[in-house]
Amino acid sequence: MGAYFSNLHISRDGASKEDVKKLVCKYFTARGFIAAEAENADFAIKIFAPSESPWITVLSESFTHKDIIDLTQIMAAKIDTSVMSISCFDSDYLFVFLQNVNKGLDLWLNIGESYEIKKPRRGNLSKWKKYVKDFPAFKRIAEESYICAEDFLSEAERHLSIPYAQSTMVGDEESVENAEKLYFLAPKKVELDSTVLKIKHFDLYPRIPEHPTGCFAQNIGTASRGIRILFMGDYVENGDITIEDASFVYFDSKDNPIVTPITFERTRLSNGAWVYLWEDKDFNIQEAPSLLLPPRALQEEESKRSFGIRYTPKGNKRKFLDICTVFIPLDNPDEGHCWWRVWAYHKSKREYIEDHNNRIKRDAEQFEIPNWRNLLIDPDEYDLD
Repeated sequence: MGAYFSNLHISRDGASKEDVKKLVCKYFTARGFIAAEAENADFAIKIFAPSESPWITVLSESFTHKDIIDLTQIMAAKIDTSVMSISCFDSDYLFVFLQNVNKGLDLWLNIGESYEIKKPRRGNLSKWKKYVKDFPAFKRIAEESYICAEDFLSEAERHLSIPYAQSTMVGDEESVENAEKLYFLAPKKVELDSTVLKIKHFDLYPRIPEHPTGCFAQNIGTASRGIRILFMGDYVENGDITIEDASFVYFDSKDNPIVTPITFERTRLSNGAWVYLWEDKDFNIQEAPSLLLPPRALQEEESKRSFGIRYTPKGNKRKFLDICTVFIPLDNPDEGHCWWRVWAYHKSKREYIEDHNNRIKRDAEQFEIPNWRNLLIDPDEYDLD
């Protein structure tokens, strides 16, 4: 996996660490966030001002590239200095955005290509003449091809006057242990008055006999106690598929996974349907995180509060498209449950297989995927009617 980071850098020539700190606090409090202690915070912003660097860096694991673009423009409008944001995506692509309002600088540079995002802006390499001292050298390295896009920042270190180690920092504790940390709590905004679950993690390819797999859910409503998980379908009544080596998985307060072996019991419901069922009446379903969190922080909090099962399905492969997993909160079973089967987004199993195979063929042609035929689904291997 390549490098990901989105950082903001403010020149010391016209700004102090306190100036930057005040603007960061003002930006987040204006959006409704509340200053907090570390143990209660939803996310942290770090301000790093090494004495040997002409730049003050603002970084956070919660930043997205959109956050730093916004902050670049806000800070450049408020502080008489240069403000530069750098964002890297899986080492395939990065951008450098620099503004200095009083000097009339609005510079953008794209390095590499990404299938992950569309480039936010077109580059304007020629305009960097106003900023860098040796433009021919800068132009040469900006037009090179890089295996890792962040390598450009090493080559550009003297042109941008920022140390490579600082320009490529990520928001983890180890790389910024001397940074000042600002902690924020997002205001609660749960509009639902009960627990409502949705599928968080699922398969888009049919499950394979005797291969481990999993399915996870998250809560988008209020907290509650008690969870029931079941597998349903004709394969249960007929014993065509069994659920083996199952575990219930969730995360503790330190984000460590708690893995508990469980057993699904074959049970007949009041409506006559046979299911494989397991439940824990005491499991605490956490409330949904605030939707006002920054996107990356929200995604992290959703992952921390998710829960689900890992298991190994065994039996008749022809029935594997019928596997359906249901998560049911005990305090709101009718309206709060969620479910997943691999063809859930299609009208039929046939339509799902046809759509899947067409997508694989398109991707294989566009991205030159090796052995792509191995990813196709053979409809003759499954019961479709």
